[in-house]
This record gives sequence, C-alpha cells and structure tokens, in this order.
Amino acid sequence: DRDVSRVPPLAGSAEPRLMAMSRNLSAFREWEMGNAPAARSLLEQAAEGKGYPAEYQTNIGIVLAGQGRWKDAMAAFERAVASDPELPDGWLNLGLYRDVYLGDVAGALSCYDRYVTLNGPRKDEVAKWSEWLRKSPSSP
Repeated sequence: DRDVSRVPPLAGSAEPRLMAMSRNLSAFREWEMGNAPAARSLLEQAAEGKGYPAEYQTNIGIVLAGQGRWKDAMAAFERAVASDPELPDGWLNLGLYRDVYLGDVAGALSCYDRYVTLNGPRKDEVAKWSEWLRKSPSSP
C-alpha cells in the first residue's frame, strides 16, 4: 500500500541514465565478443548524455587502447578524470596508461596514489604497485 503519486515517472530524468547504462552493458558484451568498433560506438552514444560520462569515457579509453589508438585513449582517460575527479577507475586507468604505454613513472604514481586515496576496490594491490614503482631504477 504505497503512495505512488510521489514517484517520478521513468520518462523523466531517469530515462537517459537508464539508456546510457544499457548502452554501457551492450558495449561490454560487444567488447567481450571482440567487436571493438561496436563497443566504441555504443560507449560514445552513452557518453553524449548527462548520465555518467566519466565512467563511459574510461571505458572508451580502454576500447581505444585495445585498438592501438593511443592518443585517443589517453584523451578519453584524461576527460574521465577531469569530468569526475572522484572516480577511482578513471585514475587507475589513466595511471596504467601512463605506466605501461608512456613509461611515465611520476605520472603513473600520481594517478595510483589518487586511486588509493579514493579507496578504489583494488587499493591494496595498487598501493603495492606504487611501492614497487617508487623502488624501481626509473623512479623519479
């Protein structure tokens, strides 16, 4: 016996967010099947809306890196952290990119440290990466 008169209709603000989430899930399925162009297209559509563009920018970056489009991938990761500086996965992916593709130890460390500070789900593992990088000969 709930009063549904105060529940907003789905056709309002929730609909774009739900559509974006659906596209994100569809993109993941396409990515798993090896269809990176379709995954990218779906993610770009999702990122156009007001839903959660930072999360989708991170996913677009992953797809672009997988396609060897390094500059575009980095731009997507940077847009993600600029759009939502509190998104742990954005910092993790930007850090991995800087570490693996650029060899930018200082840049990677700053991203990994931010991820740990934000209590990302892999914070213990990432803290160990940071410790290892700080001890490496290429460390600043």
